[in-house]
Amino acid sequence: MPLVTTLFYSCFYHYMEAEGTFSSPVNLKKTFKIPDKQYVLTALAARAKLRAWHDVDALFTTKNWLGYTKKRAPIGFHRVVEILHKNSAPVQILQEYVNLVEDVDTKLNLATKFKCHDVVIDTCRDLKDRQQLVAYRSKVDKGSAEEEKIDAILSSSQIRWKN
Repeated sequence: MPLVTTLFYSCFYHYMEAEGTFSSPVNLKKTFKIPDKQYVLTALAARAKLRAWHDVDALFTTKNWLGYTKKRAPIGFHRVVEILHKNSAPVQILQEYVNLVEDVDTKLNLATKFKCHDVVIDTCRDLKDRQQLVAYRSKVDKGSAEEEKIDAILSSSQIRWKN
């Protein structure tokens, strides 16, 4: 079998095995010098297919020398979001990873595409873009919590809108 297929199988069935065992994904990565990007893509696909969201989260969480945790993705969070959506991830998990996308336009496009309403609303608020928020208001359900949140933001006197 190809190495990537074997790695996928290992991530699917043997993900929690100790590093010393031959079937461990980490052991395969080290033995065959699999690049980080390839390993993360394969492990993400396998764990998302199993809906093991905690493992997906652990895959991107890194600690620095002071003990602070940070999310980091060698493949870019926009690809992570697309893979998670393809595997029917819950909206809360999608929102968490859409928020980690650095480019604002990409973040808004992904949030709109995958119906992550809170991310769109918060990003428009942070950009102080009243027109885009008003336009997005028509896309959410009438009487929903998202519409109420948009109304509260639009009526807030704390925000100095750009437009």
